[in-house]
Amino acid sequence: MINLQNITKIYRMGDNETEVFRDFNLFVDDGEYVAVMGRSGSGKTTLLNIIGAMDGFDSGRYMYNDAEVNKLDRHGLEQFRRNHISYVFQNYFLINYYSVRENIELPLIAKGIKRKQRREIVE
Repeated sequence: MINLQNITKIYRMGDNETEVFRDFNLFVDDGEYVAVMGRSGSGKTTLLNIIGAMDGFDSGRYMYNDAEVNKLDRHGLEQFRRNHISYVFQNYFLINYYSVRENIELPLIAKGIKRKQRREIVE
């Protein structure tokens, strides 16, 4: 379950501030599919970066199941991203000189999965 509660996100550059979200709420239940749509500049990428714990926010609360993601330290965030977050990119960010198998296997190596189990997963 993903539960964003009263999220406020402001980008600051010098004296300029751009408020992307103010008291934004989102609840996605286990097994539910959600499409994020909107015009360019509406905050879609910012939202995905917050959910993926790659970008912070100014106020609010982010719950993933029973974990309060916004309270995790750096190590906790790394573990959260490694174990719970995956992206499917629109422009397939594959490594050109790797085979399909190697591209699929790469994130499994990063997770520390042993070779035999990686082969089974890839197959």
